[in-house]
Amino acid sequence: MAHRTFRDSDGREWEVWDVVPSQWVGPTLDGGWLAFQSGDDRRRLAPLPLYWAAAPEPELRDLLAKAKPVAPRLD
Repeated sequence: MAHRTFRDSDGREWEVWDVVPSQWVGPTLDGGWLAFQSGDDRRRLAPLPLYWAAAPEPELRDLLAKAKPVAPRLD
């Protein structure tokens, strides 16, 4: 699993990593996804773009803009 940090256009720091499930999780997530997190803000982008780990920061910001919000976990 690759992991990176970057700043969005507002200067907010984000962590991003790839998730590849070990079991079937449904047709839209089966190939994996990118997980983005900044504080309590979590987002997900599927399908997993294979080039993301080497992408320059402006491209990571573009991928973040395409990512969908993820509901908070209810523990």
